[in-house]
Amino acid sequence: MEVSKPPKDVLELGQHLVHELGIENRFDTLGRWMAHHLAELIDKAENGATKAERLDARKNAEETILKIWKQRKSLPG
Repeated sequence: MEVSKPPKDVLELGQHLVHELGIENRFDTLGRWMAHHLAELIDKAENGATKAERLDARKNAEETILKIWKQRKSLPG
């Protein structure tokens, strides 16, 4: 069994998940929503207006990314 290692940076993992969840499958509404939601969280973590907003957004993004990562066996691809 191959063991999958997450990237060192959780936001990098999130960017990978956004790509994997992508919008290639036009019939996967939930997957498209998850990809867009996660991309928005990452964008806010990287580009928030203030340092406090970026830190709060990063924490939220990381928690979401790790929750998705725990369920990776049930994700498409």
